[in-house]
Amino acid sequence: MPFGLKVPSKNTLIFSGVAGGIAGLVYSSNKYAQDARTRLSQRVSFLADRPCGVHEMPRKVTVYITATPGDGLEKSRTWFREYVKPILVAGAVDYEIKEAKSPGQIETSVME
Repeated sequence: MPFGLKVPSKNTLIFSGVAGGIAGLVYSSNKYAQDARTRLSQRVSFLADRPCGVHEMPRKVTVYITATPGDGLEKSRTWFREYVKPILVAGAVDYEIKEAKSPGQIETSVME
């Protein structure tokens, strides 16, 4: 090898191959997820360009967020911000968020 470099050992090559493979999987997963979000946003963007008629109800959605079992409410908020909110914003849909702090709170809220 030039400049006195050594040939990498078998273990170094195995580690590099495994680390590169995992890094490639993570990168491609993130890339495909971003492409999917972009495609979905483009599919609903026509709603933002079209004005509501006089006799139409406004486009409004109520989103109920609750904690997943064993996790806190912050993870659900993060999923909403990452996956749902960009689509609602691209479609110019107003939304109202209702969060359940305790189990059964959503059911009572819907019944009211």
